[in-house]
Amino acid sequence: MKFVFATLLLLPLTGFADQPPTGATAPALRLPAIISDHMVLQADSADPIWGWAAPHSDIAIQFIDGQGKVVAEAKAKAGSDGRWLAQLPVLKTSISGKLHITAGSQSKEIADVLTGQTWLCGGQSNMSFTMSGVLDANREIAKANDPQMRLFSVPTLAAIKPQDDAPGAKWTLCTPGSLPSFSAVGYYFGKHLRSSLGQPVGLIGSYVGGTRAEVWTSIAGVKQLSSLPQYAVQYDAVAKAYPGGDDQWKKDRADFALKYGEWKKALADNTEYQAALEAWKKDSAVAKLAGKANPPMPKLPLAAPVAPLGGGAGIPSLLYNGMIAPLVPYGIRGVIWFQADGNMGQPFEYGQLIKALINDWRAQWKTELPFYYVEMNNMRDFPQKTPVILNNLSLIREQQQAALELPATGVVCSIDVGLPVPEPHFPNKKPVGDRLALLALNDLYNQKTLANSPAYKDFHIEGGKIRLRFADADGLRLIPGHEFAGFAIKGDTGDWVWAQGRIDGDSILVWNEAVPKPIAVRYAWASNPLISIENSAALPLRPFRTDTQSPK
Repeated sequence: MKFVFATLLLLPLTGFADQPPTGATAPALRLPAIISDHMVLQADSADPIWGWAAPHSDIAIQFIDGQGKVVAEAKAKAGSDGRWLAQLPVLKTSISGKLHITAGSQSKEIADVLTGQTWLCGGQSNMSFTMSGVLDANREIAKANDPQMRLFSVPTLAAIKPQDDAPGAKWTLCTPGSLPSFSAVGYYFGKHLRSSLGQPVGLIGSYVGGTRAEVWTSIAGVKQLSSLPQYAVQYDAVAKAYPGGDDQWKKDRADFALKYGEWKKALADNTEYQAALEAWKKDSAVAKLAGKANPPMPKLPLAAPVAPLGGGAGIPSLLYNGMIAPLVPYGIRGVIWFQADGNMGQPFEYGQLIKALINDWRAQWKTELPFYYVEMNNMRDFPQKTPVILNNLSLIREQQQAALELPATGVVCSIDVGLPVPEPHFPNKKPVGDRLALLALNDLYNQKTLANSPAYKDFHIEGGKIRLRFADADGLRLIPGHEFAGFAIKGDTGDWVWAQGRIDGDSILVWNEAVPKPIAVRYAWASNPLISIENSAALPLRPFRTDTQSPK
């Protein structure tokens, strides 16, 4: 979506009546869902305001505070397609008031507007995990009554073409009624900012479980991935199949869903097939106990309907088009992001994908948005029992670090909050939100503190031992209640073995008497690893390996 930027005004605006042709009705003045009652404008920033009106009509915008004083105003002119964009002058924080917008003889008023800190919360299931599922959810939700915190949830929508709006979405006050369905990580992040800054906070939630990074990147960003051309090909195939855009695609998907439901019911009603299926299940159980291969499944009595091309959540750019494009260029301070395991099947691509996403969003917003992400939590396995477990989740964590090659980025470690069972989700979301807030407060809001987890820096071999050095290692110590654990060491011959070790200032010395010539160390190299080290801020040591050239 392209707009022409407005000229700023510091004086009241009058006389912009737009006269439609005789007998014609001017198109109604319309605003996107995100510009609506209870919105939070980003303080200390020139906030974009946009919408649609009669072509070439003059637009006047005033921000009026609670005492009736005009504190900011701007003007714009609609293009030939009726679209317009204005920018309010930079506003201080904690102003409350209303927006008055006119287009010719038409006007709209946006009530209960605040200026403060607005953040976009994005990702997949661990970001979409709602407050209704957190530890002690009833108590947490009952006390969440803060009119200075506002929530905006983007409806789930995959689209072939970028959408200009998110119909049905609205800003709500943070209350026990509105909070249960909102992101828990996002809420705890916002709550921490509210407490530390004393400013209003707006949280925009745009997330879908089970999704990959490339589906959240615009097709322009995807096409920058010259070494991964298959993703642009996937998008282009869907776009080519539906040259008219989304209407036919939506209809085909709805028709398929109907036919699929009918097909499933027909299978369930087919007594002969159901009897054969039950017999197959019994035969399969017997084969498994005997260590034999499964017998072939019974043949389907009728063919399944064919799904339309592109399921939505797995096709590059489709969730960007439906769930991020409608937000651009709304004024936000930055992004918090929790996503990566959706890309576990191709872990070595993730570094390129996440950098492409960050660069793409910054290009769309035309500013270097701060981007803070969560390194994947412990999950998908029982606790580690061997020194090194080959697994894609460790590789994904390593690949996530590529985001740190870009400016204005940061990472929080969540290796200590997951569950000791093969479950990717966890209810203890508060530490994650708090750690993300610490990064923002330290980096952006001048509340300096130890905000980063210890991170591996380099190593030196000292005889039969290896000395590991770390960044952000102030007060390096054992996690309370833990013994030294999680470190594996390897010699020039042999396999990985558990390492002994001790903390020595901001470094750790590790060894194993059975490894006289050590060459490499790994820490927490498993999906659900053993851990033991933190810094004085109780932030856990991030997983690492010194042998980064190894493909495994």
